[in-house]
Amino acid sequence: MAALIWVVFRGTIWALRNMFSIRSEELAGFSLLAYLDSLIQGNHTAPAPSSGFIAEMLHLMKGIRGLADLNTEKAPEFRNHGGRIAVTMRSSDFSSMARKAQECINMDDELIR
Repeated sequence: MAALIWVVFRGTIWALRNMFSIRSEELAGFSLLAYLDSLIQGNHTAPAPSSGFIAEMLHLMKGIRGLADLNTEKAPEFRNHGGRIAVTMRSSDFSSMARKAQECINMDDELIR
């Protein structure tokens, strides 16, 4: 499982690198570096990021430290099957993940309101 943690580590470094890019800051209308600098300097003139942004940063930091919440206990059940059965089981897993993600997205919308 160390290889999967390495992949997550590389992905989080890449995502953070992109967040620091000038292009990303221009598209988002928010500078992470400027915000961090204002926190360090003690002048909080930059607008505060959203709760979703803070949660994303926490997940990135966990990924960089190798503490990503990966399912390391067992392989997915569909790996023990083949053909149509495996496809159906994998599709069901993806649908379940999509529902959970949608619940989180809706929860964040409720918090914003």
